[in-house]
Amino acid sequence: MNVIIVVGRPRQGKSWYVKSMISHPRLANRGVMAYDPQNEYGATYQTDINGVVTTVPGVGLPEYRPGLMRARYTGSIENFIAIVCEKENDKHTFTNRNIYFEEATIFFKGGMSKEVRDLIISRFHTRNNLIFVFHKLGTIPPDIMDFSNRIILFKTYDTQKTVDRRFDSEILSAAFKIQNAAPDKAKPIIVDRQNNKINGRPF
Repeated sequence: MNVIIVVGRPRQGKSWYVKSMISHPRLANRGVMAYDPQNEYGATYQTDINGVVTTVPGVGLPEYRPGLMRARYTGSIENFIAIVCEKENDKHTFTNRNIYFEEATIFFKGGMSKEVRDLIISRFHTRNNLIFVFHKLGTIPPDIMDFSNRIILFKTYDTQKTVDRRFDSEILSAAFKIQNAAPDKAKPIIVDRQNNKINGRPF
């Protein structure tokens, strides 16, 4: 199962990409649990379009309640983590889902809790995919980066020097260089760390 990092500064297409992952027809039967602090994953949400706050269709996830296979949670991150880490008879309650950590920049703050580490380590038993959404590469805890096998890289506010020094990863540095040279709002660079590929091509 995958640990996926989606990273990019605001207005680069990151949120649209994540929403398209959630609503993709191929994944319609897969469970979803999304941390939704900005209330963006319901039936509608508000966004800025050319300077005008506009209500647009969302991905339609209902508010979480026990038993739902596809839901979003708008409460505290501590409660969200407690919910997705729930166990019954020493077995994880949440299985076969895509678990989204929106706004991960805010609550990880350079570190990873024991509970999140357990989620990552147990993903092969739970068959959960974990998706972490960040604004900058420089705010991603190295532990999470080490566990990740795919990075969806939009333009960020990072510098090449920061990326090279923080992660010491040739494939990530190369992908960042490609994205950094691209125009604003360019398509994301897909870094497949497991198979050592950038945008499907061997690195």
